[in-house]
Amino acid sequence: MKKIPLSEFCSNQSQLRAAEIIGCSQSAVSQMLASKRAVFIIENDDGSFGCEEIRKPKAKKAA
Repeated sequence: MKKIPLSEFCSNQSQLRAAEIIGCSQSAVSQMLASKRAVFIIENDDGSFGCEEIRKPKAKKAA
């Protein structure tokens, strides 16, 4: 399994290919790149692809 940052994947492939893997539009991928979200394309050993996003938990609001 290989974990590739979205920005690196898009520099070697296209944003459209990343969008197909993630399941969103090309413009959504463009927005992800612009906002520097922690999105990774996962290349599995069998050649299939997936994706994951690492997000910080939201702070709890005081009651």
